Amino acid sequence: MKYYLIPVFILIICVVSFLLFGCKKKSTVDIKDLERIVDEYCKYISDGDYKTAYEKYLNSSYKKDISLSDFTSAHEKRKEKVGILQEKKLTFNTNTYNIFSGLREYQFTYELKYSNTTNHEIIKLNDQDGIFLIEGTYTSSSSDTLRFMVW
Repeated sequence: MKYYLIPVFILIICVVSFLLFGCKKKSTVDIKDLERIVDEYCKYISDGDYKTAYEKYLNSSYKKDISLSDFTSAHEKRKEKVGILQEKKLTFNTNTYNIFSGLREYQFTYELKYSNTTNHEIIKLNDQDGIFLIEGTYTSSSSDTLRFMVW
């Protein structure tokens, strides 16, 4: 057997494995279903039911990084500063798909109207846990990068 054929066989195996396992078609996502997740999350936050919002709508990575007590404390501080969320309007959405992991992610930008102010903030959802949950809430920094912020 020619030794130069070994890399060719390895390449063929990798391509076939990628096509069989890495490119599985996932079900389509209705943006309205994702918006409903955000709506329900925001309702619990507005009602002060932080525990339900935390447990039901945040993914495992978020919960690993932010404890319930820190989440609650951050929302209480935000409520003192900007008031209670009165209205929100979706102004932009985008989605990405990681072909290697199969992770789907949606990023929504909302205009959030509070008692004291109006802000444009970002929320990301992904299907890391098998269903779409909130991966994080962000604000844009001056350099157009996302900065984590509880909202």
